[in-house]
Amino acid sequence: MIKANSGKMRGVRVMRDPAGILMDPFTDSTGMQYGYVLVYGEEAPAVFDGENWHSIIDETDNWEETLSEKLQVQATKIMELAPTEPAYAELAKIMNISVNAGGDTPTVVDYSKSGE
Repeated sequence: MIKANSGKMRGVRVMRDPAGILMDPFTDSTGMQYGYVLVYGEEAPAVFDGENWHSIIDETDNWEETLSEKLQVQATKIMELAPTEPAYAELAKIMNISVNAGGDTPTVVDYSKSGE
């Protein structure tokens, strides 16, 4: 039997990534490509084994120092493909990414912090 809640992730999610634009894209045994999506507002990426959280960050990565930049790069890539690729349009919707009026800079809208 598998421990309750095993496999939970925080800080990242695995999502379909047909264009290979997400973090560390990989292909599963069926040939589908996936990548990691950073999740704003959660702690550093880790996986839960049913008892403890285990970091999945490369120790040489300055995670906290570069998180804002990584989120901006991720949002930009997603928004570039959202108009033509349904997988990225859905991902933009899930991640609450929108383009600011009068500009091309994507913004992550964190509704969990505003109470909306």
